[in-house]
Amino acid sequence: MKKVKAIKMLLFVLGFGLILVGCDDNTEAQESEIIIGTAMSINNTMEELVEAFRDVEPNITVTINAASSGALQTQIEEGAPIDIFFSAARGQMNNLIDQDLIYGQPIELLENEIVLIVPLANTDINSFEDVATDSIGNIAYGDPESTPFGTFAEEIFDSFGLLEIARDKAVLGSDVNQVLNWVEQDEVDAGVVFKTDAVSSDLVRIAAEAPAGSYTEPVNPVAIVEASENKDAAERFIDFLQSETATEIFEEFGFTVR
Repeated sequence: MKKVKAIKMLLFVLGFGLILVGCDDNTEAQESEIIIGTAMSINNTMEELVEAFRDVEPNITVTINAASSGALQTQIEEGAPIDIFFSAARGQMNNLIDQDLIYGQPIELLENEIVLIVPLANTDINSFEDVATDSIGNIAYGDPESTPFGTFAEEIFDSFGLLEIARDKAVLGSDVNQVLNWVEQDEVDAGVVFKTDAVSSDLVRIAAEAPAGSYTEPVNPVAIVEASENKDAAERFIDFLQSETATEIFEEFGFTVR
């Protein structure tokens, strides 16, 4: 009888231990937190995505760190606690891959477009080539040293043979929101931004879409940062970004899902 009681007690202890392990796992899940470094052109979309993700994974907290892709690249290089990098272009992602700072293979999730925008009341500007006319005294786009949309803008003007003229009239912004704001406030005659940012504003008019082939394809890759200490939670979020729910949100904001 004593032997049977001892076995029962052992089974009880083992079972209780498993329950405690399960509780620890739940506690750990509740405390999971990831930081996503997202390009400014994806920021508005990301806020809605995070809300939708919370319904699916309530135990994972997602914090958004929005900045230009170049600034985010620098932050990751300097060891900032970023778990996921969502870039506005391949260039910044490839730079991090070359330094072994990206975990696994990026997923090229989205495509965007580049457009020329003007203040809503402006009807005189209707082409990128107008940069060579008096209609455009100044034009805003991103700093090509740190922003993909700035690089794309200069590629477009170069395709028209107007790069030097554009540079002479350029007002360089640190991110796409700054350029959009300048055009909304009529502080510049025109601006070059991503189409998704242009359609988010009621204060600007899309004067022209950049011709296909005039600039590098603007693909948005996403990947986990090698230094992330929350890779499991990060993988769940990236899986969610490929879900039907996320696809609907991306398309609502004007992105093309690849």
